[in-house]
Amino acid sequence: MKKSTLFSAVALLSLGVTLSASVANAAVTSTDSQVNAKFTTNNGPVVPPGPGPGPGPINPPLANELGFYRGLNDFDFEAQIDASHDRNGLKVKATPKTGALAEADRYLIVYDGRLSATGENWKVSAQATQLSGNTTATPSTTKSYVGAQLNLPAATIALDDTAPNAKVTDKNQTIKMDGVAADLIGVEAGNVAKLFSTYQIKEADVELEVPAQSFEEGTYSSTITFTLSPSVLP
Repeated sequence: MKKSTLFSAVALLSLGVTLSASVANAAVTSTDSQVNAKFTTNNGPVVPPGPGPGPGPINPPLANELGFYRGLNDFDFEAQIDASHDRNGLKVKATPKTGALAEADRYLIVYDGRLSATGENWKVSAQATQLSGNTTATPSTTKSYVGAQLNLPAATIALDDTAPNAKVTDKNQTIKMDGVAADLIGVEAGNVAKLFSTYQIKEADVELEVPAQSFEEGTYSSTITFTLSPSVLP
């Protein structure tokens, strides 16, 4: 079940964009969604975890606000596991979405329409819960994977501002599923990036990585929250 909360300054955004606005004309600040993974041990085709919400505009911020304009689609992963993964760990690419949800590139768009021309910074950070869920053998049992992470290689940012100063912290980014926030993009002290700033990643490049440990059949998920705040990028 998705849920959303609307404020006006600090903005939160999780992967996925199914929203129900409770306050009109305010920048979206919170919405929950998941990274989904399904592990199986059979030799037949892996059944995808299921479609997530589609991407697209969320509740657009007003002309003089700072807020998210567009959210990211969910990420789904599917893999067949065996004893080698217990020893070596697992790396698997995202399952491409099809039909109306198909999207070769994933976008996260920030809009800064605040009136001051200088001294207004912003940054986007990401925080993910531990990858966990229910095993097939014992559905009532919750299993967690320690050290799982989402790898986002070749991240880029496109800017509308004529004096573009926002940047990505690293072109090859990692979101660790450990509950600790990490900065992804933003504006450094003394700089501004007005209008639309678009964070972009290739769906085919996104990878779920889980280090060596005991793997079990089951369905697992992690909630990843992107936070937009009027703060300086360190």
